[in-house]
Amino acid sequence: MSKLSLLFLFVVTPPLAVFAQSGVVINEIMYAPKSPEPEWIELYNMDSTVVDLTGWVIATTSKTGTLPAASISGHRFIVLTKDSAALIAWRPGNYTIVQGPLPDLPNAGTQLLLKNAGLQTIDSVPYLPSWGGSSSASLERRNVSGTSSDPTNWGTSIAPTSAGETSATPGAKNSLASSDSTPTYIPANPLDVVINEIMFAPVSPEPEWIELLNTANDTIDLSHWQITIGTNTPRTIAATNTKVAPDSMVVLSANPTPLAQIDSIAPFKIVQVSLPTLLNTGSTLALRDPLGDLIDTIAYNGNWIASNGTSIERIDPGKAGSIPSNWAACSDPKGSTILRPNSCRIRTYDLALIGARVTESNLYLEFKNIGKDTVANTTLSVIIGDRDTVKAMASEAIAPGNTIEVPVLLPENIFGMWHATAVLSNPLDERPSNDTLLCSIDIPIPEDSLVINEIMFDPTPASCEWVELYNRTKRWISLDSTRLITGEKRPAEYTHTITPLIIAPDSFGVIAADVGIFFSTYPRLRDRDGVAGLGVSTLDLGHDSCFLTLHDLDSTCIDSVHYLKGWQQSLVRKSFIGISLERKDPGMPSDLASNWQASIDSSGATPLAKNSIASSTIDSVVPIGTSFVTSFAPNPFSPDGDGFEDASTLTIQTGDATTEWALRVRLFDLRGQIVRTLADAVQMIGATTILFDGRKDNGQTLMPGLYTALIELSSQNPVRTMKQVVGVAIAGKRR
Repeated sequence: MSKLSLLFLFVVTPPLAVFAQSGVVINEIMYAPKSPEPEWIELYNMDSTVVDLTGWVIATTSKTGTLPAASISGHRFIVLTKDSAALIAWRPGNYTIVQGPLPDLPNAGTQLLLKNAGLQTIDSVPYLPSWGGSSSASLERRNVSGTSSDPTNWGTSIAPTSAGETSATPGAKNSLASSDSTPTYIPANPLDVVINEIMFAPVSPEPEWIELLNTANDTIDLSHWQITIGTNTPRTIAATNTKVAPDSMVVLSANPTPLAQIDSIAPFKIVQVSLPTLLNTGSTLALRDPLGDLIDTIAYNGNWIASNGTSIERIDPGKAGSIPSNWAACSDPKGSTILRPNSCRIRTYDLALIGARVTESNLYLEFKNIGKDTVANTTLSVIIGDRDTVKAMASEAIAPGNTIEVPVLLPENIFGMWHATAVLSNPLDERPSNDTLLCSIDIPIPEDSLVINEIMFDPTPASCEWVELYNRTKRWISLDSTRLITGEKRPAEYTHTITPLIIAPDSFGVIAADVGIFFSTYPRLRDRDGVAGLGVSTLDLGHDSCFLTLHDLDSTCIDSVHYLKGWQQSLVRKSFIGISLERKDPGMPSDLASNWQASIDSSGATPLAKNSIASSTIDSVVPIGTSFVTSFAPNPFSPDGDGFEDASTLTIQTGDATTEWALRVRLFDLRGQIVRTLADAVQMIGATTILFDGRKDNGQTLMPGLYTALIELSSQNPVRTMKQVVGVAIAGKRR
């Protein structure tokens, strides 16, 4: 190698940077803020020891700033800026800010250096706009242990923002912090989590336990926290079931299984910790966060309770646990209020929903002021099923200890039993856990508002029995807890309580013995609402006759029918297995034999659809603005070859001059057998006529009698289907 090449290598190789040993790193940089936010830099101390920052230097390639007297504790953040007032006004929060002569942070990038008071380099970040943070959001470090000069270790903050803000996390863990990053524990403040209740003298088999309450505004993870009892070794809380939401509680116990069984506690609300024995005579407890900071402490005395099986409760979570007067024996009849508000705790503002009653038009909600101060302007909301939300306002002031009842007007579009959730809302209320009340609203279902419309009492072996109901009203009807009473020989022989079923106005609902079998029989209905299965093998519907009654909760009869198999004989078939019994007119009496007939639909039934033999009373399947008129003329006629009325003309008129329909016409005899197909997939627009010569498909002349024509129309644009039945009579030969 020549001297020239050696000289070249020496010139272009930069000197190795030498950094002083320290756990403080540059963790976040706001170099392109949105006005009026000032520029700032966040530092993080990875070590557990305090670092004195007095005289430390923040430098760029062109300017230098020296920090005033300041220090940073272990695993803590501080934010450096020229204008602390402007920063806290723009990004309010509880974090440490140090104001000093911070050098300008160029938007085009620079070499940012952190030096100690001896001017030794502690950290160095040669950031560029391409690293991130150039769009008024901060530049965040992904891994505090990662290389500072690695562009992939940095990126634009993705922290959630409020209106007008840009993303940043000053004084908090970075939004980009990787899962394998060195833990950046956010220190808890004293009393952020408090020892809220202690069972130190349980009655066997209940184990000892300690209840903790999160009083902070954010969810706190208790993993790696420590609980110390007396002089015993501190016990570390493992990372299981440890995330506690604001104003929520969790229980520590060495024996979670019996505790969950005795007090009916969800397992995820119990954290298993190998707690030493809680002495009945008294002991001390200390709760510390992962950084070792003392968050809460108590020294209890065994004389605070009168008998075993009684817990001690904290009165005010905002006051120190070390004050004996801040504790009292539980006064709840159960002896404890585990995972419930303490019996002795009184908050400044605390409203509680305590009762509800229903009248014909209102739901009266009762709530009480159990706090220390007067409260006014309370909103009450009632969510009924998933359909309606109604509200009321109680503007009057309610003094502590007083109770008030407020009427909430019920909607006028529902009948039946509805499950509702009542919610109390007041901006001052400090305990939302007692602001919700589950209640039931029962508005009687009027007689004949819901009618039995179709009965499958003799299904095929692969199917099941079912009953279709039709809602004649303009209200939504809930059948929750109503009863379907059947009996082959007498009423009330069998009773089936209906599972939740909601039927829309002018719509159908089905009660099936087995919903799985029902959908297997009618797969096209699988995605439809309006079907309730009772999970039984049979509805006990008689194949020859049956009493069938639908009862409301108060035993009022909504509709009832005593059907006979002979009602199907209006259209005689060889077999009625798999053929439903359909109602013609929902407005006619249910027990009128002439109001029922066997289904003439090709599938044998019409669940959740207009009956195949229905009158024009139910028009829900007919598109609005479309008429469908059919007639035979002459009717009757006599195909006897005498030249007089030997044929009849079927006229079909839709009243729609644009839609193209596919027409199908089939003729049935009194036995329900198809004797003639007059049209099959014939295209028509507006109107058409078909000549019927009184003959079968094979050319033989039909016998005199009554025949039924089923006319079916279907279109693809728009997609819709209509059906209609019309009768025609063939007379005998004139003499």
